[in-house]
Amino acid sequence: MRPAERFGYWLSLHAVTWTIAITFSVLAEILLRRRITSMFWRMMTGSVIAALPIGLALTLLDLGFLGTAFSFADILRRAVFAVPLCALFCLLTFLAMREKIVHLEGPPQHRHSIPPAPRFSTG
Repeated sequence: MRPAERFGYWLSLHAVTWTIAITFSVLAEILLRRRITSMFWRMMTGSVIAALPIGLALTLLDLGFLGTAFSFADILRRAVFAVPLCALFCLLTFLAMREKIVHLEGPPQHRHSIPPAPRFSTG
């Protein structure tokens, strides 16, 4: 594979897999809010579930770029390989954003503890 093709492959791989992972994580956050109280576990659930579509996307990218044969065994193998990576990236994202996430998960009365600034009329 030439450098331009390799660049296109890796760019496509990252764009597709990150889009899938973030989409599933956000969907899990929204859909599981009433069932799972911890934002971390909601994000982790979405990230781990995203491994299967990521496995499919990787197999399709290889089919398009490398011409490899399409098989369900490849999809499952890549999905199993993606599970720990998805979990790791979810953990790293959560740790990086922990302060903001804890602030968002707090009770509503603490969320807006600073009263709004008074409004002054200009007329």
